[in-house]
Amino acid sequence: MSLAHNPKRYKPRPMLSPSEHAQEQLMREHAQEMESIQIFATISEAFDVLTDPLRKAIYDQFGERALKEGMPGPKGFIPPYAYHGDPYATFRYKNDLIAPLIIFQCTWNFLSKLQGLFWH
Repeated sequence: MSLAHNPKRYKPRPMLSPSEHAQEQLMREHAQEMESIQIFATISEAFDVLTDPLRKAIYDQFGERALKEGMPGPKGFIPPYAYHGDPYATFRYKNDLIAPLIIFQCTWNFLSKLQGLFWH
């Protein structure tokens, strides 16, 4: 069997006008930005949990479900954890020096992964 051109396998992509190409590029960039915002929110929620010794102990011993649903403790019921939803506030109100470094490191790692995926 020959590997000659098979029109059923090859479907050329239609040519885009410059405005359509720019719109497609903007949509791609917007999707990447939304993904990075979601990753940053997930990282900040994890940072919020892991910097509180009680929350960290509950998460380590009983998992995410016990943390988010609450559980009985030695001095009564431990209320459920609910993330406040503002990732920037998580790092803004922490009074230690490591928070800015974590933000920088996470952002740097994510951007370098994006660069490896999209810009060869």
